Amino acid sequence: MISIEIGFDNIIVKRYLGLGATKTIYFDQLDGYKTSILPSSAVLYEYLYLMAGNKKVIKLSQFYHKNYLDLKQMLVTEKLKDLGSEEYSSTRELKEIFI
Repeated sequence: MISIEIGFDNIIVKRYLGLGATKTIYFDQLDGYKTSILPSSAVLYEYLYLMAGNKKVIKLSQFYHKNYLDLKQMLVTEKLKDLGSEEYSSTRELKEIFI
């Protein structure tokens, strides 16, 4: 479980129900965002990747975050540049967990 708090000039990420390390990322450190669509048997879920360089530093998911659309609206309309989309790859997602 990942908790996201959006501040005036930063995003605070709390992982693992608050038991993991808290990470603060400032908007001026981010280049923008990319989106990806995860197909499932009945529904399509969108992922939003916040990018710094060519690296995904924060991943938001419509599947995991109840307030995904609110988070996305706050980030994409006010704070970040659209860097396009990429095709979803479960293999790439799995590799990025361990990198």
